[in-house]
Amino acid sequence: MVFQYTLSERIIMGILNAISNFAILPTVFLIYHHKDIFSYYIGYFSIFVSIMYHFCESMDIVIILEQLKWHELDNIGAIYSFSQMTLPLTKLNKNLNYKTKKNYIFFFFLLLIQQRGPWVLFNTIFPIVFDFALSFVLMFIYGKPKFNKSTVQKAGIFMAISLFFFYKGLDDLNDYLRIWHAFWHFFIGITSFYFLQIQEEKYISFIEIFYIYFGYSKNKLDNNIKEKEVMIV
Repeated sequence: MVFQYTLSERIIMGILNAISNFAILPTVFLIYHHKDIFSYYIGYFSIFVSIMYHFCESMDIVIILEQLKWHELDNIGAIYSFSQMTLPLTKLNKNLNYKTKKNYIFFFFLLLIQQRGPWVLFNTIFPIVFDFALSFVLMFIYGKPKFNKSTVQKAGIFMAISLFFFYKGLDDLNDYLRIWHAFWHFFIGITSFYFLQIQEEKYISFIEIFYIYFGYSKNKLDNNIKEKEVMIV
């Protein structure tokens, strides 16, 4: 680390960069709603390894694995998460059979290329570029899907904000408490939620996906609240 952090600052930095990972939870719930079970569990894996990496790095400690090993796993989770934003660009986005096969193959390929050298920039950039390039090829073969312009605009705005914070966070010398990096976690989580819905006519909001995931409809939730209010009275 560049900064000479106090223990309190290390704790704050660890908590900040850990909590910011939960911004992707609504996207994980949305993936479950889309019945993409493999990606759903990889989503939880990605959150877990990112929390472990940033907490171990912040506290300069070893928990089960060394920091660099957690970092390697974090790379895998992050790159796979990016791959989830490519299929919505194609008409095959709602083909669960194709999506499942593609996810398995990409994940195996990702493991291999990361083992080739996790700190070689090419091994990080190439899987992402290849995945997006494949989506554009599929668009050419099957045609361009119909996009929800409003959702595309929101996804684009938050993607731009995310990339800004990612860029700022690359400079460790000027990223006190890794605040810029924490904002990257937060905004890329929001971006992914919008991106996965760019083909949906009916947009699911952050609140609605929580209702859906936990088995509540808004009416049921409102009725439960009213029942509790009556019991209190």
